[in-house]
Amino acid sequence: MKLHPKKEIVHGPNSSLPPPQKKPLKSSPSQESLLNKFTMVKLPRCKLCLTGKATIKPFSKALRASSPLELIHFDIYRPMNVKAHHETIYFITLIDDYSQYGYVYLLSHRYEAIDVF
Repeated sequence: MKLHPKKEIVHGPNSSLPPPQKKPLKSSPSQESLLNKFTMVKLPRCKLCLTGKATIKPFSKALRASSPLELIHFDIYRPMNVKAHHETIYFITLIDDYSQYGYVYLLSHRYEAIDVF
């Protein structure tokens, strides 16, 4: 907080008074002459840059399941750095599209995923 020397006005982040104004910087003539030497150049547009900045169109509405167990989403996850319960390093997730019910199975080896189904 700053205390104004003459009027004892407090200026700080919680005060309602604005801080004292600072004088704008003046540029020297040599700086202005340097800026005047630059000219605007029109460059061609890069197609790769424009496509990189383009927004992605939203996904169309997906067809949802109309009854339980009609559509199941699953994924097997890569080995974890830390072994879980019973020395398992993989896990598989199963999610029912209709009810959004999910289940996780712990696996010791990837080939055990076939037994889950």
